Amino acid sequence: MVLYLNVINIVLNYYETLEVHQSATYAEIKKSYRRLVKIYHPDVNPSALAGEKILKITEAYEVLSDPNARASYDWQISLSATPDIDFTYKQPEPKVDEREVQRREYVKWKRKREQEKWQQQFHMKAVFYKYQRYFAFLFLLIGVLFTYDHFVSGEQVPVTIQKVILDKWGNSRVTMNGAKFQTSAQMYNDFNSTLDHRGVIHYSGLFGKPAKIGLAERTPYTINGTLYQFGNFFAFMVMLISLGLIQQRKYNDFMMTIGLLPIFLVWFLLVFIIVT
Repeated sequence: MVLYLNVINIVLNYYETLEVHQSATYAEIKKSYRRLVKIYHPDVNPSALAGEKILKITEAYEVLSDPNARASYDWQISLSATPDIDFTYKQPEPKVDEREVQRREYVKWKRKREQEKWQQQFHMKAVFYKYQRYFAFLFLLIGVLFTYDHFVSGEQVPVTIQKVILDKWGNSRVTMNGAKFQTSAQMYNDFNSTLDHRGVIHYSGLFGKPAKIGLAERTPYTINGTLYQFGNFFAFMVMLISLGLIQQRKYNDFMMTIGLLPIFLVWFLLVFIIVT
């Protein structure tokens, strides 16, 4: 209970709030309290002031129903009649450290700035990831085209092999119709064992690039220095990562980073197709 009350609060007499006289008994105070609660309870009284009124009634009853609190309250009422006495309880004003206030304001400003910066960066990443997923459909299509080009054979052109030599790296250097190719060392063995000068160049199914070379009626070998010597590895990686991006709709840091690889892989594939 608050033992020191402001003079203004004393003017708002608890006895008047409960509508009883100062000499009222506990039974009278309790009876008046119950009567007023029934009148001003929010479930019964829809008035906007009913809630405030019920709080004042409850506060007054808590004081006047407690003998010690009521005695203290009566004593304060009696003293409030003396105009020279100030019953206002004043809390000491806390000392303000200007440097501490400035430090806290700076920390608050810095945190707010970092949070805004993080939110801005996250928004930019989310937008970038959104467009990255759109390009994933294009990269997936490119991967499918290169896969088709790798597995589907195109035109087979018969040529005349002039000579096959084995270089110091263990690769066969084939010269035919004025063109030179480099392939597996097994090509050198096949040529020397058969002495057959009939050769065949196998072109890719989509782009029509020289992919394999071999002897007639013999297993062809992949031409070195072309995209086809890597198999379908790069096209497969492009499709795999693209499918992962398409499936992961929600922003993900790992997928955004991995999603940059198809850009370089597709560039690598296109350069090989154009140059070779």
